[in-house]
Amino acid sequence: MDTNDTNTSAKADDAIDTLNGLIETCKDGANGFRTAADGIEDANVQRLFSSYAQQRQEFADEMKQMVTRLG
Repeated sequence: MDTNDTNTSAKADDAIDTLNGLIETCKDGANGFRTAADGIEDANVQRLFSSYAQQRQEFADEMKQMVTRLG
């Protein structure tokens, strides 16, 4: 393995580590917004928080696909 392969592999590993951290952050956000939505009586705010939760889950799913592509 030459130096370029090592550098490329290390960069991919760094990217994967960063993406995995962001995935967890998005999952935590989605769970937090779901919990908040469940605790709100105002239907408009409940829908807003639910949409934020869905958005965070979609972000996490997209990043999971990136991790898969990176290895």
